[in-house]
Amino acid sequence: MTTKRTFFWDSCVFYRFLTGKPADLVPDIEQYIQEAQKKDIQILCSTMSFAEIRPSALKQKGYGSIDEFLKDCSGVFVALDPMPEVMKQSAILKDLSFKHATKQPRVIGTPDAIQLLTCLFVREHMGLPDTVFHTFDDGGGKTWEGKGVPILSLAEWTIGIEGHPLIAKLLAMPRTQPAHPTPKLALPTPPGAKK
Repeated sequence: MTTKRTFFWDSCVFYRFLTGKPADLVPDIEQYIQEAQKKDIQILCSTMSFAEIRPSALKQKGYGSIDEFLKDCSGVFVALDPMPEVMKQSAILKDLSFKHATKQPRVIGTPDAIQLLTCLFVREHMGLPDTVFHTFDDGGGKTWEGKGVPILSLAEWTIGIEGHPLIAKLLAMPRTQPAHPTPKLALPTPPGAKK
């Protein structure tokens, strides 16, 4: 158990950091990383992210491989393997039909299910009940499983399944973009100083 603020990062947060695109909230992400380096906060992730981070994204930040990135970030992120219970719960979650008032039903993608339920496991079984799930996923992505359920606006996609035990827990779990609550201000460059 820890008193540090704890965050769980979706793969897309790593992508935003590595590619810098779009630039929105990249300074916030970097500030979170600096705070984790100083051990002021704790950032968790699923090892599922390692399968989702493409080598081309790593190269944009100067890393030759995922191993090089992980070595450089040693002590910054705590990576968790999906536990058997998480995998079983993921299958249950994927079997649900997510309905929206005005859109066609969707299913939740395998990586999203595993990451959300790993964070839920952390909150319920690892003594970190205040862990916040950071993501940019608000729909639009499409995989072989079809168009995915948006994580940020999940509540809009739970018509008829709001009372399902897993859904109720996921809706109660904070899911936000990684906007830092106290972002550092970009200070102007003094006159005559090199930029």
